[in-house]
Amino acid sequence: MPLKRLLPLLALLVILLPQPADGARWHPGLRWHTLDTEHFSINFHQGGDQLAAEFAVLAEEVHDILVPFVKWHPRGRTSVTLIDNTDSANGFARVTPGNQIVLYVVQPTPDTSLEGYEDWWFSLFVHEYAHILQIDMVEDLMQIVRFVAGRLIVPGGVLPAWMTEG
Repeated sequence: MPLKRLLPLLALLVILLPQPADGARWHPGLRWHTLDTEHFSINFHQGGDQLAAEFAVLAEEVHDILVPFVKWHPRGRTSVTLIDNTDSANGFARVTPGNQIVLYVVQPTPDTSLEGYEDWWFSLFVHEYAHILQIDMVEDLMQIVRFVAGRLIVPGGVLPAWMTEG
């Protein structure tokens, strides 16, 4: 079989292979809870009730700031997982299989870029939610493709890093 015909088949196979459950990456002793707001599902483990409640307010404020600016409103709730299983304040965002942000809610150390911000928590979430809005955005013909194919097609997901990270 020529390589040109094999590549699409291989790509489809990789996409359809089962992925490990998100919960499998965290310590099995953690008990998880979810706090739903209008635009977010905030996932947190035991002992994080107060943090999740404070974050719920912050997340909705960031949504109200960024959505009109970017001119894109993601469909459904964005899942946000708050976890403190690392020594580094950071996070990441992804849009497949759905919009998801994971935030490592650890006080930044002096050697990180977040340490210079008084409200590092706000800055970190703005950064990650901006990724969600930018990568999730589809227009015109791609909206029809997304309707038919779902999240298998994510045009914003192939942007170069200099464009997504700014």
